[in-house]
Amino acid sequence: MKKEKIKISYQYNTGNLSFLEMYDTLKKLGVKNNKFFLQLHDERLRHLDPLDEENLTLLQKALILKEISHNKWYFLREIVRIPVPGGISPFKLNRGNLAILFCSDLNLNTITMLPRQNYKTVSTCANYLWIYLFGTSNSEILYMNKAFPDSKNNLKRTKDIKDLLPKYILTAVTDTSQDADNMTFIKSIKKNNLIKALPSAFSVDAANKLGRGITSPLLYMDEWAHSKFNQIIYGSAIPALSKARDFAKENNKPHGRTVKYCRIRFTPNENSFNCWKPLRAL
Repeated sequence: MKKEKIKISYQYNTGNLSFLEMYDTLKKLGVKNNKFFLQLHDERLRHLDPLDEENLTLLQKALILKEISHNKWYFLREIVRIPVPGGISPFKLNRGNLAILFCSDLNLNTITMLPRQNYKTVSTCANYLWIYLFGTSNSEILYMNKAFPDSKNNLKRTKDIKDLLPKYILTAVTDTSQDADNMTFIKSIKKNNLIKALPSAFSVDAANKLGRGITSPLLYMDEWAHSKFNQIIYGSAIPALSKARDFAKENNKPHGRTVKYCRIRFTPNENSFNCWKPLRAL
């Protein structure tokens, strides 16, 4: 059975100025692949506002849902809204989070070091939200951090972005009567996907146990340089991580590990340097 060929066009009339500015920046730098994040698969959506829920027809909503399911960039560019103090904001693209998202598309393991307030965490959470709702099935995404409250806070960020999606999109991809939604995990019945916040470890035994339980093709390790026993956790997790990655790869599903550090300039300490050693296996 032949796969349907998708004709790619580009949405230069997007209202998300950060995407247009990024296109202009890359073009001036001489980057040839400078507009993939403006891609649009269905020309009928070019002049539609996917957030104007009251005035969209059922057919238009169906076309938007189809576009989102195949086009992460449309989801981030046109749909996603981010809670900010005093209101909400469109998803903002910059060279740092563009690199994170591009590497995720290629299922590459990444280590991110950027200054604060460059949307590292929000961008990663929005990316995993798309994977959770549209990009995979029968899968797990695990959030780790230096402390359990921080892992749960990243999960909350993901849920906050989800809750701002238009109702017609949420209704299509979630089942409020059956989906699990609490402080430590969310689970989609329709896709059989899970995003779970993992606790931190405060002893060698707990670190070994935590690592052995990480059987997921998608792992987000935030503030990893400040996480206690990070070498032990990662070392004990490698066998299960590798097996989960292989299964996802065989089924052409997203996989990879995202490691984030808070900023480029930091005060070095033993834990900061040692944390990179096991990541050579990424």
